[in-house]
Amino acid sequence: MSFIERVSQDPHFIFLIDGIGANITALSLLLVLPNLPEVFTMPANILNYLGTIALVFATYSLCNFFLKPRKAKLLIWIIAIANLAYCLFSGLIVARLLCRLSMLDVVYFLGEILIVAVLATIEFKVAKSIKA
Repeated sequence: MSFIERVSQDPHFIFLIDGIGANITALSLLLVLPNLPEVFTMPANILNYLGTIALVFATYSLCNFFLKPRKAKLLIWIIAIANLAYCLFSGLIVARLLCRLSMLDVVYFLGEILIVAVLATIEFKVAKSIKA
């Protein structure tokens, strides 16, 4: 049985994965990166903005995991689309500020975009596989 099939049997589990990941992102953006300005040169206001978005996503996902609402398929579609929008938005920010960013900024954000995009792809597959 594939991971997608297993998660489709308990689709709320994908919200736990998403919520934990979004919390890790929020902690990185709000607490770690701003305190290392000699290494990470992304402006603090942008880190705060992206970190706040991550906290909103974490809250959404963890509430859906713990409350287990009935419309899991729709709610998974929503977070998958939101995650892709976050990837696009943060990618545009990196592209716009590329000349000002350190190599570690670029590596961090490209890595984050890759991980979130893979998660969103999995979320789309899980949502498609839910029979409801």
